[in-house]
Amino acid sequence: MKKNRIGLRPENNLESILSLPCVVAALKAANPEAEVGLVLEENHYEAAYLIPGVDFVEDTADSPWLKFFDLRDSTKSFHESPEWKAYFRGCANLAATNPYHQVDLWKKVARVDDVESNYELVPPGETAAGLPEILLDDSYLRVIICTASLGIDELQVTLEALSRVPHNIRIFLTGTVSQRRKSLILLSAWDEILNIVDLCGKLSLAQSAESFRLCDIALTGPGASALLSSGFGTFTVCVDETGNPLYYPYGHGHLIVQPTSSEELAPLGTLITEVMNFAITGNGGTLPSLEQWRDFSDTHVDNYLGRLRLLGTQRVETLVENAEAFTELQLRPLIYLGADLGDTGRAFYRLLWEHHLQGRSLTSHDLNLLHEDTITQLCDALKPLQQLYEVANFGRVYSSQVRLSLVAQDIVRAREESARVQEVEDLLHQLAEAQAFLAPLCGFHAFHQKLIPEGTPVEMARRMEQLFLGIQSRVTVLLDLAQSLFSTTMANERALNGGSSSSEEGSFHG
Repeated sequence: MKKNRIGLRPENNLESILSLPCVVAALKAANPEAEVGLVLEENHYEAAYLIPGVDFVEDTADSPWLKFFDLRDSTKSFHESPEWKAYFRGCANLAATNPYHQVDLWKKVARVDDVESNYELVPPGETAAGLPEILLDDSYLRVIICTASLGIDELQVTLEALSRVPHNIRIFLTGTVSQRRKSLILLSAWDEILNIVDLCGKLSLAQSAESFRLCDIALTGPGASALLSSGFGTFTVCVDETGNPLYYPYGHGHLIVQPTSSEELAPLGTLITEVMNFAITGNGGTLPSLEQWRDFSDTHVDNYLGRLRLLGTQRVETLVENAEAFTELQLRPLIYLGADLGDTGRAFYRLLWEHHLQGRSLTSHDLNLLHEDTITQLCDALKPLQQLYEVANFGRVYSSQVRLSLVAQDIVRAREESARVQEVEDLLHQLAEAQAFLAPLCGFHAFHQKLIPEGTPVEMARRMEQLFLGIQSRVTVLLDLAQSLFSTTMANERALNGGSSSSEEGSFHG
């Protein structure tokens, strides 16, 4: 047998397999003479047939290979990127900082992330025989809901939201046999109000895939259902509280809703109702574009700001320092109060891992030389940022002392430290008034204080400690960005003048 075959052995779960279409397409584009196939356990063959471009499926990796990518945690793997594979294995513990989708991570592991490929699945066709005929009735707006990836409270809120949509809707509940208890609860509450069809535990994987392909709108959480629906181009609304994009719908124009509190889901229900109405009527019968969703969000921002986030999925082109480019999935803020620590961490790690693991520098545009007076002015403007960092550090320490004093039941000490926290707040207010460019940071901090829910004094002190730490994190990011700006400008100037760095750079680093 000729060694012209490339094999992929994914992890033994459906999400991993459904994340492979882009990898398969990129490998075939980079190796046009080779066959690309999957090595899977036999119980996952059905999922493999949904992936376009797969030339063969086997259950053993004993054949000779041109390349073989064992994406599992295995000592037999070779040719794949060990650094990105290690990163990927740790993603389960990186919910707060992982900036990548699993599709993009697989491409990095196989070292083909710079090869353009679309994410799409193959319709199951004859393998979906026996599908209930009611799914073929397009006289209704067909909405499919995944009961496996949403909690019962979120499902109740979703159905209540759909009951307020003034359109002819038929709802399909999908899931495994283990989800029948959920579906029975939902049917007992909504069967006489909504047109609901329970398909939980009644469909094969191919039939479930065909159901997502036939329906007009999918409501789901992150996971295999989000990948299935987006792989067939079905408009997907994904409800998620973790903020980890690993299993979000992959593609352009889907919506991600991130509730800020699992205890208050009323805003989620109201937003789903308005999203459904706009999806149906907002663009004359076709799905709205991202720009139209932005306009929709602008008119609703006051109702939801601070209560939930709405983001749109978008394939974004990233430019590399050597003039190459590649696209990856990123989230476009639509209703968005501002970056939290998780967002800051994701932005930081996207730059860090691309530089450290991929060995490349990312840029969105070439920086022109700054005006000769600009660096001095920027250095002066950055001094208040340092002051803001120090003031926030005092606030964090004092808030920590309040919390520790309350735990120790030292009420007198807690009151003293609380007074110091108030002094820090007054200093922040004075800084914002004196330096206009600090006002957004300080205003963001003040707005978040209003969103702290009522709780025990110890919990509120802990929240204040986190808010001050958030100021420090954002200031650090701004200073790092400024450092990058100065370094790039000085490098450009040296390249043009053929000389050494100017005195301004020395004063900045000093």
